Order: sequence, then C-alpha cells, then structure tokens
Amino acid sequence: MCIRDSLRPFLRYSKAELVNYAKIKKLEWIEDFSNKDNSFDRNFLRNKIIPQLEKRWPSINKRFSKVTSLALEASERSEDIAKIDLFNIGNEKYIDSEQFIKLSDNRQRNLIRFILRMKNLKNPSYKQLIDGIKVLRFIIKREENKFIKFPDADIYHYRKKIYIIPQLPRQNNELLNLFPNKTIDLDYGMGSISLNKSKDIGIDPRIAENGLKLSFRVGGEIIKPIGKKHHYKLKKLFQEYKIYPWMRNRIPLFFYENEVVSVGNLWIAEKFSKSNGYKINWEKKFNSEINIYALDQRGHGLSKAEAVPENLTSWAPFLEDGLEFVDSLSGPIICSGHSMGAVIAAKVASKRKSKQIRLFMIEPVLFVF
Repeated sequence: MCIRDSLRPFLRYSKAELVNYAKIKKLEWIEDFSNKDNSFDRNFLRNKIIPQLEKRWPSINKRFSKVTSLALEASERSEDIAKIDLFNIGNEKYIDSEQFIKLSDNRQRNLIRFILRMKNLKNPSYKQLIDGIKVLRFIIKREENKFIKFPDADIYHYRKKIYIIPQLPRQNNELLNLFPNKTIDLDYGMGSISLNKSKDIGIDPRIAENGLKLSFRVGGEIIKPIGKKHHYKLKKLFQEYKIYPWMRNRIPLFFYENEVVSVGNLWIAEKFSKSNGYKINWEKKFNSEINIYALDQRGHGLSKAEAVPENLTSWAPFLEDGLEFVDSLSGPIICSGHSMGAVIAAKVASKRKSKQIRLFMIEPVLFVF
C-alpha cells in the first residue's frame, strides 16, 4: 500500500530569495514564458495580487508558509487516522460496512478519500463526497446491495462490505464468433477465451463447430444449466453463486441461434450439452491477482545464500537458484531480468519448457553457459 508524496523543499522560500541565491552561486536557469500569461489564475495571483499584498504586509509570505505547514501537518494527521481506521475495520480490498457507519462523518469521508488516493483514483468534490457518503450510509442501514458513483470509482455495498472499484469501460458488445481451437482476447484485462475438447459433458460438438456468438449481458437472459430443474434468469444465478455485482456484466456469454449456450465457464445449458463435448477455457478470468517476486541473486542485495567468489566460477549456481524457485510456482509465469538476470531468465525458460514461461529481457548479456 503506497501513496506517492510530493516533496516541495523550496516552499518556505520567496522567489526573491531563490533568485538571489542563484545569482550568488552563479547558477543559470530557464524562465518559462507562460509564467507571464496572466490568463492563468496562478500567474494572476503571482504577478498582480501577491505583490500588492507584500507591499501592504511585508511578512505575508512567512504567514502563507506557516499556514501551508499547518495544512500539511493536518493532512498528515488525517492520513495517519485513515491508516488506523483501515487497519481496524478493513483492508486494501474492502471495508466492514457495519463498522464503517460507527465512525464519525468526518472519519468516514477521510477514509474514503484515503482509499481513493491509495488506488490512484480521482477525488470527488466536497459536495459529491458529502452527498455520496450520505447515500452510502442509507444503503448500509437498509442492508441493500447497491452502489454509488464517483467521478473515477464506483463504491459498492455488497454483503455487508464496502468495495471501492475503479470504473471499468463498457465491454464492446459487438458479436464475435468463437470456434474450436480459436482464442479470443477479451478487453480490459479480462483474459482470453477458447473452446477445448473434453471427455466430460460439455457443449455439443455440432453446436460448437458451427461457431458460438460471444457477447455480454444486457439483461433478461435465461438459461437452464446442467443439473438444474428450471430455467433461471442470469441475475438470480449470479446472486445465488455470489458473483460480485461489478463483474456480472463482464462475464462473456455464448449464444447459438439467440439462445444462451454457456455463461463464461460457469454454466452450460442442458439443451446444448453432450458427452465428449467442448468446454469453455477462460484464462485469467476476473482479472486474477498477479504475484510479483523480485529475487536477489547470490552475493547481491539481501540474499543470504552462499556466495564465496572462488566457488562462483560460472553462472550455473544462479541458474540452479532460478530453477528451484520456478519449480515452486504454479500457473502462468513471466520471467524478467536485466543483464545477467535476463540471461538467467532465458536459461530457466529453456530448461523448463513444460511451464511455457514468457520472457521479458532487458539488455541481456550475450554469454553461453
């Protein structure tokens, strides 16, 4: 969890002091010509208003500096309180809504602002924040699963938890055709879709081989899944299986002659099912988590592995370390490295072809070992 800070070391100094220092030290600088354009509010203040204030109150710059310092101190204090509240009633993924409404109004707003900054999302205006949290409290008290919209985020109340989700662009609902042995890449990090032959019950091969239309939910779709006695609206199935609301319109649907054949890789319609059929293979669905590991090589960084120079006569020990680590992983793997690290990554990939490791190499050293 990280919020990027802005460092402004010259804020306490006036322009005159900085110019005087630069002249004494014989420093050269470039004047931005746009600084003289008073059509910008900041320039109008600097060039017109502040000089008049300085004539009337010569120490006004120091007063401004003091106010700025106090404001920064208050901001840091608010951030500390938000971190404490987040630790006590939630985490980076969600907040406990029952505990949230026990906070004061100010701390509720402070916590929401903090999480938006943490996720690099745009802060709403003060009025939007006041009105939005008022609606959120109403939703929580009524125990409703609903959401409110902010400029850059949607805030969901779902099953007594609050989720702050970046607004996702609407999926392109243009119909695409999916055939066996063909892969379709979905937009916005939603992974890829393909049809794979199976020995189990799956989609009737005659249907699959004619091609399935891929689209997304618009509302009102129904399906009778394998093993169910009745037809269900997708909304009911999503609720029953506790699919997050913000993901429901992003699950790909597959149609044959305007009837739902499959809902992602979750359900297949009984009408279109058959033994030795096709299954939907959905790679990296729901924008699954990516774990990032940065390894210190022997003799580098914080590595505690043995690194006696006389014993490191080749890069083989580094390769063995890489292979041992990769063997402990499952799922898709991307290896990246710079210089020697790039060569080690390439060698690991060549030694573990069954893992189908993808490579991203930066300035690899052309060296064979």
